Amino acid sequence: MSKFITEPDIIDCSIEIVAEAFQLRDGALDKARDVKLIEDAFEAEIAAEAMRDLHEVIKGIEASRTAAKAPALTVGRRIDSIAKEFIEDAKDEHARIRKSLGAWQSAEAQKKRDAEREARRKEQAILDAAADKQRQRIAEESKGRTGKMLEEVDAINTEADALVAKVRQEASASHSAVSNVRVRKTIKHKILDEAALLKARPDLFTADDRKIRAALKLTKTIPGLEIWEETTAY
Repeated sequence: MSKFITEPDIIDCSIEIVAEAFQLRDGALDKARDVKLIEDAFEAEIAAEAMRDLHEVIKGIEASRTAAKAPALTVGRRIDSIAKEFIEDAKDEHARIRKSLGAWQSAEAQKKRDAEREARRKEQAILDAAADKQRQRIAEESKGRTGKMLEEVDAINTEADALVAKVRQEASASHSAVSNVRVRKTIKHKILDEAALLKARPDLFTADDRKIRAALKLTKTIPGLEIWEETTAY
């Protein structure tokens, strides 16, 4: 199923800047471009008028932009709301099962590693015992015993192979991880003592521009900052 929510038809609506806005902007730009170097009170008055006109254009487009987006944002919030309400229980259950199944898979994976390690130990013991039997049989043959040495050596190998196969089968049956389900470990954290963390790892804290501006209202000297004043008209 590809669609869970009906899609509102708002993509093809016409969005344009009205003609009067172009006139106001272009008139303000023309007036501003006439302002060069301000050398007397008359030129300052012209500059102030140009600044006010530009400010009105900037303020107007920002207000219109906000108003024009409002219906789409309202639709977006409604979509987010119904989607959140619809899926909330499913997300909770999904998260719960992921944790539970992850713990199971992790435990079974450890069982598999332990079983494989033990199987390798048993396999080596079986092979060592088979090698000892073979050396003993060859030594007996060297002392004069005659008979079916090759057949008996083959029988020793066959028995060892069967025992190794049994060990591997038992190791494989000792764990029950679900196939095609992978496990991913993620490091989580929760800050218990911000002051202690800041003291130990100041590199983990990022300067907040909003907090810096607030602090600069109280002091103009803060280590680590270059501070200067800019004068602009408004």
